[in-house]
Amino acid sequence: MTLKSRVDPPVSQQPAIEGDSKPLAQWWTRWLDRLATHANHVLAGSGTPEGVVTALPGRLYLDYAGGANVTLYVKESGTGSTGWVAK
Repeated sequence: MTLKSRVDPPVSQQPAIEGDSKPLAQWWTRWLDRLATHANHVLAGSGTPEGVVTALPGRLYLDYAGGANVTLYVKESGTGSTGWVAK
């Protein structure tokens, strides 16, 4: 009896037929493109981003040091390192 992990992807025991993996490859390509496009929308570090982290409005920043009302920041204005507001 072979035990399988519940997180392992299913593995086919049959050889792959040419062209079978094309839809999957296309899906991964689209997914990686989206990830690269949105990867810099959420930033993280320790301490406030105000005056330190440069970003465009709409970006999020997670403060690892955190605390009440200072764990999540939203860049609400400007394109420099100011304009971050704690939420």
